[in-house]
Amino acid sequence: MAKKPINYTGRDFQSIRNDLVNYTKRYYPTTFKDFSEASFGSLMLDLVAYVGDQLSFYSDFQSNETFLDTAQLRSSVVSHAKLLGYTPRSISPSTAYINVKMNYDTTATPLFNHDASGAALPLSMPRGTKFSTTIDGVTYPMFASVTSTINFASGWNFSNIAIEQGILTNTTYTYQNNSFESYIIPALNVNTKSITVTVTDSTSTSAAKVYTLNTNVVNLDGSSEVFFLEEGRDGYYEVKFGDNIIGRRPGNGNSVKIEYATIPSGTNVNGATVFTMTDSLNGNTDETVTLVTKATGGAGRESKEAIKFNAPLGFVSQNRAVT
Repeated sequence: MAKKPINYTGRDFQSIRNDLVNYTKRYYPTTFKDFSEASFGSLMLDLVAYVGDQLSFYSDFQSNETFLDTAQLRSSVVSHAKLLGYTPRSISPSTAYINVKMNYDTTATPLFNHDASGAALPLSMPRGTKFSTTIDGVTYPMFASVTSTINFASGWNFSNIAIEQGILTNTTYTYQNNSFESYIIPALNVNTKSITVTVTDSTSTSAAKVYTLNTNVVNLDGSSEVFFLEEGRDGYYEVKFGDNIIGRRPGNGNSVKIEYATIPSGTNVNGATVFTMTDSLNGNTDETVTLVTKATGGAGRESKEAIKFNAPLGFVSQNRAVT
């Protein structure tokens, strides 16, 4: 029997069904003649065309997801970007600068933040000290970006303090000596610039090392205390360590503390000018906050389209200065 030609250009339901009807009429003219919509044969043609349409869709979809330019799923775009050594930009917080004056009762006994002899002591505002701002009736959390310590000078006056949008929190893992084990940051809308990783030796709680985020593997060796950051397929960021050849690997059983900030609302507070400290310093909640610079810089995390554009450019530059 001669080979019967098949039309492979029909990929949607109606095209496949029409091809099946034409095929049947041509090669089985006497076997099957009833093509009315109510016939059993028409039902079978519809079912086969439906399956063919589904298979065509999934085939096209899978093919599209294998290329950066045509991928539609964020997880696929991120995966392709990872092959180019590119980590998508995370959500960015709105950041403001303020002055904070700590008020206190000069007649109180004992005096706030003074020693037994009445001498004023230095005062610290730790990283993570809580602030807030309210816009259109909605309160947004903020926190001090870095730790600041000042001495008494006619009072305790913190100047030009950076506060950023978000909530500072942390999670702790125990390092297991497995190759390329990753540690998931269990939150979305994480500001990756806020991430700090501290590794504590399991045999000595005082032997803590702060690992820094790697930005260039060229100068790394087995003693480099760095961590690597990737966006996972589910949108959560993952912290990874080296293999003692490129980057130092923590010891088995070491404690890995990951501190990070999240912006739960995903909405920036750019333009905010009024801020309140919702925390206390050394037990004191009486403060006066004045504005230095309004909140700016808040932005959403990098979109799929932006990743498609920026990932190849990042690969081309390869951390080099091009002149």
